[in-house]
Amino acid sequence: MTEGNADELRKLVTPRDEGIIIRDSLPIYPSPKQAAVAHFLRRAATRDRSRTEDVYTDARVNVHPHIRHEVQALQHEGYDVAIVDTPPRHELSTQVQAAVDEEIAQLSKLPNCTDILFEPSLHPAGATWFRLAKYALALQTLYAAGTTTTLADGLDPSVFHEPIIDGLSSMERLRSRRGDQEAQSALDKYVAYASTPMSDHTDAFPSSRDFLVGVIDSRAVQTRADTAINMAREHMSSRPGHSAKRGVVTASLTCGAANPLFEMARSLDQGGTPISTILLIDSDEMALATAASLARSKGVEGRVILYHKDLFRHRLTSYIKPESVDVVDLLGLVDWLPDELRDRKTGLVRRRPIQRLLSDVGDIVRAGGMILVGNMLNRRPQQAFVERVWPSLFQRGVREMLSIIATAGFDPMTVQVRIPGREGVYAIYGIPVP
Repeated sequence: MTEGNADELRKLVTPRDEGIIIRDSLPIYPSPKQAAVAHFLRRAATRDRSRTEDVYTDARVNVHPHIRHEVQALQHEGYDVAIVDTPPRHELSTQVQAAVDEEIAQLSKLPNCTDILFEPSLHPAGATWFRLAKYALALQTLYAAGTTTTLADGLDPSVFHEPIIDGLSSMERLRSRRGDQEAQSALDKYVAYASTPMSDHTDAFPSSRDFLVGVIDSRAVQTRADTAINMAREHMSSRPGHSAKRGVVTASLTCGAANPLFEMARSLDQGGTPISTILLIDSDEMALATAASLARSKGVEGRVILYHKDLFRHRLTSYIKPESVDVVDLLGLVDWLPDELRDRKTGLVRRRPIQRLLSDVGDIVRAGGMILVGNMLNRRPQQAFVERVWPSLFQRGVREMLSIIATAGFDPMTVQVRIPGREGVYAIYGIPVP
């Protein structure tokens, strides 16, 4: 290197104790995320959005044609399968919904969809929501998206320090498993989530509230819950009167926010068949504490019993009395479970998780009870978008799921299958226990 070259280099850098810092005169290249966001913001603006016109209502059947044909074939064979019209809890104006649909269609084509959609400067509340999107608390937000003032109305973060799980707090249990640093990081996420306002205002998108109301998966988790509640209410009302006298016992496995059970309690109470006990089982301490706090906000905390258990390490009958539960909620679990696990070397099936789980659940349900299972359909609207945003799920057709239920020892001909038709995203299976 010549002395002249060395002088030129010295003009471009400034030495400091921590190393060499590039001077401002050098070009700064944007990261792929920054470039993607900048490119997206240069797109043609979405149509004007109006909040003054009539509420958008899509009562069409949006079930994929393949699923419709499957339903018709199963009905012809004598199965109790039906597409039902369960309206979502929250809806947008026509123009706002159209804007959301348009943005989703554009984002679905981009590999860095989430980088853009959940960029904090574009979607402040959405960015906070996405950090907990893999956790059950995110579903609680979707249940109440149209009315909630924060991302987690009803969640009091002080619950994480209360000794509600066998005399210990969720934070104490989490620290013992994962250490102080990871436990504090988890707590910070939950506290931020609980304090983040739902509404935000940026020029790039409809607001976070609009997205979390308007995306089809948000409406689908609402109608999934409400369809299951209707199925449970109809089933329990057909049972002998003694269940009303002693009260109904319900259980939620990997309970998460437990919103469907709390809503079911209110519905059955109003119908004269009150829920006396709500069993919540989860291996996630923070989920149990969250559910406990939300139970207080719903006025049902006196009926709740918490179990900090792993479903696949502890048999249900080891801590729940056999034949003691009337309704079991499995609405958000089966989507995460494969049909079978195979040995990597031999290729032989080692375990069938869903079969084992349903069989185990059947042992705690009393005669005349019901197991409610939800599973995302393998053909559905906005498939590309859900693959960009959500973790990988196991989606199944109705016949495939009925076959799995049969291998667990239940008669598929007695299973009620209901598909909320406005979304065409989930099928709900009501499995009666004889």
